[in-house]
Amino acid sequence: MGLRPLSSPGPARPGPLSGVGALAALLLLPALAGCLSPLGSPLLMAGALVQRGLRSSGCPRLASLNGSQTPEQLYRGAAACMRRSDTDTAVVLFSLAAAYGRYDALRVSDPSAHQAGMLLRLVALEQLNEPQRRALSNGVAAALSESGRKPELCATIERIGPPTYRPDYMVRHGLASLRRSLPDARPSAAPAVPARVEGFDSDAAWNQVLDRFLRCSRT
Repeated sequence: MGLRPLSSPGPARPGPLSGVGALAALLLLPALAGCLSPLGSPLLMAGALVQRGLRSSGCPRLASLNGSQTPEQLYRGAAACMRRSDTDTAVVLFSLAAAYGRYDALRVSDPSAHQAGMLLRLVALEQLNEPQRRALSNGVAAALSESGRKPELCATIERIGPPTYRPDYMVRHGLASLRRSLPDARPSAAPAVPARVEGFDSDAAWNQVLDRFLRCSRT
């Protein structure tokens, strides 16, 4: 059981999670995602998701995290921490970014947009060399192990809490956003799909991320 940070968040109602072993393997092979999209290079696509004007992220202190940091910022911070050999902080940032991406997939209605989190992960991982990616993979696997530091990781993520930002990075990535930006001459064009899930329950979604995605036991 464990987090699946390199797979697409998928539809709002997720299926079974993959194991930590699969996570560790995929973490070391970001280039495999080149086969995932017919629309072009995932790294080029992800480049469009990076917020313009943001300074290159350093390795942040965990105490500074408050839910306002987007997955893009968290993944870049994780990469920066790995370059400083601060694996413990990188593991928390990487896991939190994946959890936020999952939460955003639950509140963004366009399924085609849910790949955004995965693409941002690829951008961050491409900044690391193979030993750094391997160290991060081992760190994530250890932190998510039932006999490892999972309670500590879960407690940290619960303390930071759910996202407080708007998931605009994911909305913009979807095909629905692209269609809205193009002129449509058809008189009977279908009505636009709402960008957000109507009636979204933020508390229930965050609990689902903690319980079913991170598998944090809070009994």
